[in-house]
Amino acid sequence: MIVYHVMSFSMYDKMRTSGMCTGNASYVYEPYKVHYEWMMKQLQLNHPSYDGVTPPIWVWQRQPSRNELFLKPPGKKSVILKLEIPEEHILFSCFDAWHFPLSDEPVLLTQEEYEDYTTNEWSTEQIQATWPRIFDLEKMTDPSRERQFPSDWIQGVTPFITMDMVKKVYRFIPKQYPRYMKKK
Repeated sequence: MIVYHVMSFSMYDKMRTSGMCTGNASYVYEPYKVHYEWMMKQLQLNHPSYDGVTPPIWVWQRQPSRNELFLKPPGKKSVILKLEIPEEHILFSCFDAWHFPLSDEPVLLTQEEYEDYTTNEWSTEQIQATWPRIFDLEKMTDPSRERQFPSDWIQGVTPFITMDMVKKVYRFIPKQYPRYMKKK
């Protein structure tokens, strides 16, 4: 399956030397570590050969545009890798729905669930029990749902990437943020 990954050129250069790349826990925002560990457990459940310890690599189903904001810091040499990875080695999830677990919120599917959640105090276990719903892409992107997420924003995690998976490299240097977004 064709997927895409964005990385700095210096990281790509290291990958070319070593032949492979895995995730790096030092890049995980501290308040999200527990959520990333949860995602790693889910990947391990779906891919028993994954060790569950090494942070995974995040990929996109769609090709990111080099002009998108926030792919990498402005001015930093970067690459978008077009990768071919067996689909069974990727755990896909809805990017927008992933923000519910990141916020320690439940992934609610119906108005009834919402009303129950807002009127009753849900336990952490009840909330976390809804998180695997982010992997049900049909349900998350179903146009008949009240809260439908965009079907083109599908992300995935995979244990690692190797140079033989790289089919094309798009080099780019991210542009400066628009003036209204710059720090004053």
